[in-house]
Amino acid sequence: ELAAAGRVTHDAWFLPLGIGDSSLVPAGLVLRDGDHALITGPPRSGKTTALVTLAEVARAAHPDLHIAALVPRHSELGDCSAVDEVVSIGDIEGDAWVDRDRLLLVDDAELVEQGDPLRALVRRRQPRVRVVAAGSADVIRGLYGHWTQDLRRSRIGCALRPNTVSDGDLWQTQLPRGHQEPFPV
Repeated sequence: ELAAAGRVTHDAWFLPLGIGDSSLVPAGLVLRDGDHALITGPPRSGKTTALVTLAEVARAAHPDLHIAALVPRHSELGDCSAVDEVVSIGDIEGDAWVDRDRLLLVDDAELVEQGDPLRALVRRRQPRVRVVAAGSADVIRGLYGHWTQDLRRSRIGCALRPNTVSDGDLWQTQLPRGHQEPFPV
């Protein structure tokens, strides 16, 4: 049901990640032309699972969408059947990456240090390309000059098991602090 709710259109891509707690309808990322997103959380919080879910939802919504994964170390994302190819940094350089609708999923974003091609891709804000990266909020927050800073400018993302005091800073927003129990995995 979640995959069926995904939409990839010329105006916007809606990629559901789960069911909203108050409305009980699919909730997820809305990515318009040139938008990108960041998924954060501590280790074992579900970041890779979220990326796999996005790949499967995007594939169901747009079977011809080219889905690529950049994984600096072994990840379940690289084994996902919805992913067309696993790429390296060198593979995403040049104009060939903007010739069709593409979704680039980056796992362990904080480990991708040679990010100039990613920075260039994100800054170009191409209407046919979306980048969604996942990484540790604590590490990404402290990376100055890292390519993820350009990614965060879209102010779109998902915080898994967030630190409600500081994780909102990644998107220049404030997370609700009224939640008394820890967020579940």
